Amino acid sequence: MKEIDPITAEVVRCGLVTIANEMGDTMIRTATTPTFSESHDFSTAIFDGTGRIIALADALPIHMGASKFSVTAALKDFGDDLHTGDLIVVNDPYHGGSHLPDWTMMTPIFFNGRIIFFPVTRAHQGDTGGAVPGGYNPEATDIWQEGLRLPPIKIYDRGKPRNDIINMLKINNREPTFLGDLKAMMGSVRVAERRLLEMLKKYGAQTVLDCLDYITQYTERRFRAEISQWPDGVYRGEAYLEHDCQGVRDITIRATVTVSGDSLKIDFTGSDPQTPGFINSSVPNSYSYIFLTLSSMIDDSIPRNEGLLNPVEIILPEGTVVNPRPPAPCTACTLHAGGEIGEAVAFALEKAIPKKAFVQNIKLGMPLVTYGTNPYTGEFYVDQNVTMAAGWCNAAHETDGWGAMAPFFGAMTMATGELHDMYFPVQTLGREYITDSGGPGKWRGGCGASLRLRALSPMFLHTYVIGTKYPMRGFNGGTDGSLNKFVIREGTSAETRVTATAFNEPLSSGHLVHAELGGGGGWGDPLERDPAAVLEDVLDEYVSIEGARKRYGVMIVQRHSEFTGSVLDKLREESPDTMESHGVATTPKEMKVDEAATQTLREAMKKERVTTGRDTSRAVKYLSSEWQNLCQEVVNADAEFARMASELSIELNNVIENCPDGKTRFLYWRFEKSKLVETVSGLTEELGDRKPFFTTIATYETFMRINTAKTSVESAIMEGLLRFEGDLVQMMKYADALNRFTEVRRAIPTKY
Repeated sequence: MKEIDPITAEVVRCGLVTIANEMGDTMIRTATTPTFSESHDFSTAIFDGTGRIIALADALPIHMGASKFSVTAALKDFGDDLHTGDLIVVNDPYHGGSHLPDWTMMTPIFFNGRIIFFPVTRAHQGDTGGAVPGGYNPEATDIWQEGLRLPPIKIYDRGKPRNDIINMLKINNREPTFLGDLKAMMGSVRVAERRLLEMLKKYGAQTVLDCLDYITQYTERRFRAEISQWPDGVYRGEAYLEHDCQGVRDITIRATVTVSGDSLKIDFTGSDPQTPGFINSSVPNSYSYIFLTLSSMIDDSIPRNEGLLNPVEIILPEGTVVNPRPPAPCTACTLHAGGEIGEAVAFALEKAIPKKAFVQNIKLGMPLVTYGTNPYTGEFYVDQNVTMAAGWCNAAHETDGWGAMAPFFGAMTMATGELHDMYFPVQTLGREYITDSGGPGKWRGGCGASLRLRALSPMFLHTYVIGTKYPMRGFNGGTDGSLNKFVIREGTSAETRVTATAFNEPLSSGHLVHAELGGGGGWGDPLERDPAAVLEDVLDEYVSIEGARKRYGVMIVQRHSEFTGSVLDKLREESPDTMESHGVATTPKEMKVDEAATQTLREAMKKERVTTGRDTSRAVKYLSSEWQNLCQEVVNADAEFARMASELSIELNNVIENCPDGKTRFLYWRFEKSKLVETVSGLTEELGDRKPFFTTIATYETFMRINTAKTSVESAIMEGLLRFEGDLVQMMKYADALNRFTEVRRAIPTKY
């Protein structure tokens, strides 16, 4: 690459971003489905001729890291058989896609006989031609049950439409608007083709190519500079998913992030095996979530392109939920377990860069899809109900979680209820925030939302629900957001609360659907939140007066007006000044913070934390890496244990049978001179060469009861619930110290 003028490179970069955004505008103006024209569930971008990410539009971030795999798949599959005028489509997650509903369209841009660019549009189709309308099939156990699989195929060849292929795609899609949306994607890519050729003619191919190298190298250089400011070390994080719709529960994603100088290694070894259900994350999708998560933690002025990927080594073990083997189903993965991949990375980096780490996840499960015959048109319809996506917005350092759609959605928007009701036979009865649903913190999580819809004609519904056990978690001492709740046919004898899945559930005209979407997690200690900010939250009804007292330690008093009814109305009519002369607020009641009472309450709450040894701000999952780290912290900080243990040096092991996922795990402890120096948990076959002096064997439930003081070790032995391997007589010499060890660990707020 010859030396390039930075100003020229920046002009070219901004021009490419502008072209990508113009592609998006074309989609919005020409698409026939409100999912695109109103909610903007699509993304546009510019890649170079080798498949590098060059410029991203302001769109849906989870699409673009995965789109790189679509371009490289097309280059690999077609090789020299790429020509001006070709239009290529791909959706298969094992051949360059992320999940079947996301169709990626691209065209090669040639200049002087060489491919310079690939403009790309990726859009979420309302149907995939599979067993279930809408593309999301909670009962799928292989990818063929999810829909039509498309490796890279040409729908235009050298500028001529392949009508046989286009007709095949059309008849395999239930949506009457499908062809209009496909043409909108074509138009989007063709607009980019014209603009990119104009740029190449203006600057020349070599100058543009040199600018592309400069742009990506600039991003890489700045990202490496940021990483070099992060403390070197190995950081671990975990995230959890309730179920996969096929009976596998408590699915765990484990990420180990190694920061070394100006580079990162992100290793997902230890994540759970792939599941029979449709939550498995394809490799493109897993990369996309890593790309998205890291992008949200760095200086916003760093251009988002291929340069962000170069400093990062990613390990995705094959056969796991983060890299499944075909034909595992994957349709839900762009929400879950993709979101949990990003969440695990964020919680790992929370320990390294607490002020920057942020979770790019939502607890949506999947859209609440309804379908049937539209009485307005007489045609079949599928409604993705994108309006039910308001919640789960975490707070960040110095920023409260905001309302409506979380940052995860990028430039997606929420269509108004009125507009949604014009397209589909439903009536939106209400959307409102749920008081006290945002996780408390120094910065508060965004509120969850309550939404109600009434069916106006017979229809069917299916959905996949999560966030009923694992909500959006708080960061750095912040508290978790509220849980999800979904009810169908509310208020009737057929009312059903959906706890996992609803499949082909019939709704009659007049039936109500009620969704309570969870809130975001808080950031930082709630007792450090500015009392004035808590008062504002109470006035806005984000937080109740009782919530302010119990969760933030803020005492709010209210003085009711001594005047009511017609007297108050008369005073208002006279003027606010008249009311003030009477010592009356302009509203029926006035609220303010009782600063002295707040200080006293907060001191008492902090003292309670110290005396109980329990930080109530957030519980951690039993056996998680975070729980293991806390065990070492609290045990090694306990003077009484140190006194009892004296010079204790020993290796111990727990074998935990019948864990919630049906597996058996070990929990290994190593002490050296009364210090707990190593804590490891995993599947029993992962114990390796470790040789514990003594092993305790029991079920998960038994260990849970002991850890929560619902039963004692002695009682468990008498009931035959504990078994041992090793010298029990020798172990009894350490009984007092190990009992203290159990007592200290009980102080850790733990989720089972």
